[in-house]
Order: sequence, then structure tokens, then C-alpha cells
Amino acid sequence: MIKQILLSVSCLLAVSSVKSQDIATARNAAVGTTVTFRGVSLNGPELSNIRYIQDATAGIAIYGSNLTSIQSGDSVLITGTMTNYNNLAEITPVSSMSVLANVALPPAQLITTVSDISEQYESELVRLEHCTFANGGATFAGNTNYNVTMGGQTFQVRISAGSPLIGEVIPSGVVNLTGILSQYCFSPATGCTSGYQLLLRTINDIESTSS
Repeated sequence: MIKQILLSVSCLLAVSSVKSQDIATARNAAVGTTVTFRGVSLNGPELSNIRYIQDATAGIAIYGSNLTSIQSGDSVLITGTMTNYNNLAEITPVSSMSVLANVALPPAQLITTVSDISEQYESELVRLEHCTFANGGATFAGNTNYNVTMGGQTFQVRISAGSPLIGEVIPSGVVNLTGILSQYCFSPATGCTSGYQLLLRTINDIESTSS
């Protein structure tokens, strides 16, 4: 038992000694650069093999089949290679991953107008209020984008393949939405300012409202 405790302490000390950077700095690294950072996972298996990691400075996507053990709220230490996947800053492959603890998610940032949806919120947890789906009453399907209006402007919600929302009825009334802001824009290859998508994780990301 004492040996097991000492081994656990040694592992924790080894992790704590690893030099890491904040996510905002990692995002600015050149494609092909190896980066190491810590943050909290905003999702678990709801979005398949991708996880979105956020700290106090920014968010970033990580992708790989070796990430399946990461759950929502896991504080993780990540090392991997910076890539650009259709204008989404993404770490793949992830060469090293350690789960440090499970903690509370950061509060969702309120976006009050669709025109504010931009790079500054990419891969972060956000909230949009008083939203209306264009096709309320139908059911969600996987790998599908849905038009949603807020304040007379339109943005897109993305439902991933295998999402627990598949088959759920799309709300007909006004709702508040919490999710992860991602991006998919293949042209231009870099610097694209469109293609942002709100990724919903579970039914809890949809909140009915009477106003």
C-alpha cells in the first residue's frame, strides 16, 4: 500500500513538473509545432473523437481515437502537434494525455448578437439566448446543420454523428442554447471569418423559455 501511495505521489509530481503554456499561446503556434497545455474538457463522447479544451485564456480542439477516456469536466494535460483543420485550430496527433482531475466547467460566455460570433470564441463554451430553429417540430439527425435565428440574424447549429440528440424533437418555441463554438471553412485555407457552428452536446444544452 505504501509503495502504491508513493508511486501515485511520484506520478503527480512528474505531471506537475511538466512545462506547459496557456491555450492562447498554443493557438498562436505555427502549424507543425509541438505544444503542451492544460485545460478543462468541455465535452465527452457526445462529439465522437474530438474534445474541446478551454482554460482562462482560450479554447482549442484536440482530436484522436486515443482521447475516448476524456469526459466532460476532466482537467487534462495535453501534448500534441498544432494543425489547421478547415480553419479550426486543432491538436492532432495527441502524443501525450493525462487526466488530472474532474472539475466544474467554465461558465458559458454570453453572445448577444450573431455578428459577435467570431474567432475569439472558437472552441469555447458559449450561450445564445432567445433563439428559434427554422424547422421546429422535426427531429434532429446526425451530421446535420440547422439554421437558427437570434435577433433577426441566422447562425448554424451542428449535430454530430452519434450525438445523443439524434431523434430528439427540434424545439418549435424560443430557446436558450449553450454549446461549443467550432468552425468548418475550407476556403480560404486560412484566415476564414465564416463557417462557425454551435455544437450542442446533450438535451441539457437546450433550455426552453417563455419569452
